[in-house]
Amino acid sequence: MSPGRRARLLWRRLFHTALVEAGYKPNILFRSADTESILMMVSAEEGVSLLPDYCTNRFYNADNIVFVPLVGEGEEEEIIAAWQSGNKNPALGRFLAELNQKGPPY
Repeated sequence: MSPGRRARLLWRRLFHTALVEAGYKPNILFRSADTESILMMVSAEEGVSLLPDYCTNRFYNADNIVFVPLVGEGEEEEIIAAWQSGNKNPALGRFLAELNQKGPPY
């Protein structure tokens, strides 16, 4: 099983468990990795979704959608940055400076 497939299966299990614990009986008819498609379905009152903050923070003016932050113990996603040690691209320096403002030094 590929890492991507394993991650999708774990996410689906997490999503299903969260819905059941909240009292919903999931009837999942549509899945998408495209944030805009998901939000259009939610806006059309065709479903609900769990999305990370970085997917929702730019849609604060979305019509007919309410974003509710989840509280309690949450899942964390590790993001890894990799680059060639001899890379002289000035964009890499700016990118790493931005990363260093948000987390551990790189």
